Amino acid sequence: MEGEGAVFHGLDSIRQILPLPYDEKVRWVIGADLAKSIDFTVLYTINEYGEPGDIVRFKNIEWPVQEEAIHRLSARYGNARVIVDSSGIGDPIEANLRKRGIPILGIKTGSTTQKEELIQGLQIALEHGWIKLPESSRYEWLWEELRSYQREVTEHGNTSYHAPEGMHDDGVIALSLAVHGL
Repeated sequence: MEGEGAVFHGLDSIRQILPLPYDEKVRWVIGADLAKSIDFTVLYTINEYGEPGDIVRFKNIEWPVQEEAIHRLSARYGNARVIVDSSGIGDPIEANLRKRGIPILGIKTGSTTQKEELIQGLQIALEHGWIKLPESSRYEWLWEELRSYQREVTEHGNTSYHAPEGMHDDGVIALSLAVHGL
């Protein structure tokens, strides 16, 4: 690898707050990174002021149950728009949720260009203080993902973003999807 390093800087200066309950006067968005057995599914709710709502993380849950969890979370947050990673299994889940009346947008994070756009959007939002994060003591897994997330540039100039080997990036992806939906 030609170069690699941490992606998100200045995390210690990010304002931390407790996740907020639903407020009908505020617009909410849900970022959804789906997985079943190796990775985690993360649903990250954020409002138009960049403040977190419910953050749900689970593993080893069947697809119909995950679909229902997304449906219920969207309903609890006033029919919140869902931005879902539609790579792989995300495609049929996106279609099923759309049939159920959920406002949804699928983004294929498997595309290098699309992933780079999402991660750079999250970088900008964090560095400018446009979003707040949940307390690190309650969401240590998310903070660890953010601290360890990497950017690599190959000798040919190609860039990739990912978690270090053996770690997860599901929270980073869900948060980046949610921020993209704002």
